[in-house]
Amino acid sequence: MMSQQWKNTLKMFKRQISDRRYQFGFARSRTEALERLEEDDYHIQLVDIVMPDDDLSSVSELDDVMPEEKDLTSKSGLVLIKQAKRKYLNLTSGIVTGYCSDINYLKYGYEAGASGFIGKPIDREKLIQFIEKLRFSAKSRLPKTSNENPEKKIRYNTVFKLVRELNSELNYKLTIENIKRFELNQFEELRKNLPVLEAQVREEQKRREFLIQRDVEREKQGKFPLLPLMDGAIDTRPHKYKSKDGEITFYRYLYLRSRNPLTGGYSYCPIPKEHLSDPDVRKIVEEKLGQPLDSDFF
Repeated sequence: MMSQQWKNTLKMFKRQISDRRYQFGFARSRTEALERLEEDDYHIQLVDIVMPDDDLSSVSELDDVMPEEKDLTSKSGLVLIKQAKRKYLNLTSGIVTGYCSDINYLKYGYEAGASGFIGKPIDREKLIQFIEKLRFSAKSRLPKTSNENPEKKIRYNTVFKLVRELNSELNYKLTIENIKRFELNQFEELRKNLPVLEAQVREEQKRREFLIQRDVEREKQGKFPLLPLMDGAIDTRPHKYKSKDGEITFYRYLYLRSRNPLTGGYSYCPIPKEHLSDPDVRKIVEEKLGQPLDSDFF
């Protein structure tokens, strides 16, 4: 489904219908898009960040999306993605935008649930490649059914997920060893999807480069980096302090637990309490813990 008034893009999609590559719907506003999603089963939605909207002022998701942006229509597309993600778990969202160089839009786009961005003006071949990448991402979310023994069959996409945290040399060796256990029909599936996998890797590298650059800027400002928080786990540990007069006070501290790719074990880093007042840090920590932070941590 496409959300926004892209006349040239609409014509492009109509040309694609002739070879039955895509079936699509079209919505001109956020509310119309939500109605379309309710009426039909869509796997992909393409959304413009800036799009018409009937009324955003009463939408609860508005507070989490670009709070510094006062022009509500400038973030209506991000609100749509966030709303759709919560209700339609198998829906993959992509953003078509002229703000690809704006770090804030990229940040909030990924946080809202977008799987990727494509910039304006739209090139036909790039758009098709972008949609194919989203299609592959959407397909990977669907439940798999198979009569084969799950212990015997190793899916190629699982291999890449398993080795993502290892260094490049171990990545390669482990990938080769797992590929040797493929069944013959899986090689054809792998060949067919390699271009899409490569596009996904490139997009993920771009995303991580953006996140790394954001953390570089945060550290210059004395702020806690966000990428380790996003990749790691949060543990709570109790601490006991005994004063000179014998009074015992209990405290709780948060620790960032991350995997060491060289040893396979875990490393732990305390999260200083002063950083928990940072809304970006606190949001990630609370999402990891599954509950709001209480006063014990401040």
